[in-house]
Amino acid sequence: MSYGSAQATTSITVVGVTITLTVTPGPPWVAGQTITLKAVVMQDSTPWDGAYVKFWISNAGAPSGIPISGNVVTDINGVATFSWQIPWTLSGVKIPGQTNNFFAQEVSTYVQSNLVSGKIAYPTRLSIGTATGKATAGVPFTVSGKLEYEYDVNLWAGVGGMTISLFYDSTTIANTTTASDGSYSYPVTISKPGTYTLKAVFAGYGLAYHYSNGLILAPSTAELTLGSEGGGGAPSGGGGISTPLLVLGGIALAVGGALVLRKRKVVRRR
Repeated sequence: MSYGSAQATTSITVVGVTITLTVTPGPPWVAGQTITLKAVVMQDSTPWDGAYVKFWISNAGAPSGIPISGNVVTDINGVATFSWQIPWTLSGVKIPGQTNNFFAQEVSTYVQSNLVSGKIAYPTRLSIGTATGKATAGVPFTVSGKLEYEYDVNLWAGVGGMTISLFYDSTTIANTTTASDGSYSYPVTISKPGTYTLKAVFAGYGLAYHYSNGLILAPSTAELTLGSEGGGGAPSGGGGISTPLLVLGGIALAVGGALVLRKRKVVRRR
């Protein structure tokens, strides 16, 4: 039996798949912070409804990543979102203290999104205090406090060699450096009598440049107000507010009145 030639044709449309990833808020991030990853999956110019997306994290120098989600299904707009609280440790790897990449992948096609890269910092907290609620204009008084970082969940340690900037109101006092235990102390002199708010600022460390000691620290700010003379709000025993203030990249206010500078009293001899 012999057969003649035959052929059949049909048409098929092949679409390209693209994934665009965004992460909010943007970097730098802080351990313990919750971020939202959003992937938009497109088949050419059409949103892909019902696609399966998995979200990943990888170290900037690592060849592969660690999945941080299961399969997330896209909606009618081709959007899949996933909220994630950044841990201190993931699969035995310390997360803060390094630069990380986030990316998304469509499960059935293995198409990968763009990388969103940024540094993940350790949270910090900063305290500020003074021994008295009243000072004399032109006479030094000491401002002190401590900088700590959360090196693991609810575990804090002082960190030395960091720069703390001191202010009263909007006036710069000076920069000082923390000791090995994270403490700082600085003599402050304000020449003009009045009511002032003292502020200590830690601008963060390792956020804008690369280095190898793995100690990326988030910024923090502490403000101190103390009871004013005659205002009934002075701390008992004449002590300042020295309770550490937990700040995750924000501003903390110590509760109280205001620091008051008094004029020197001049006694004339007869």
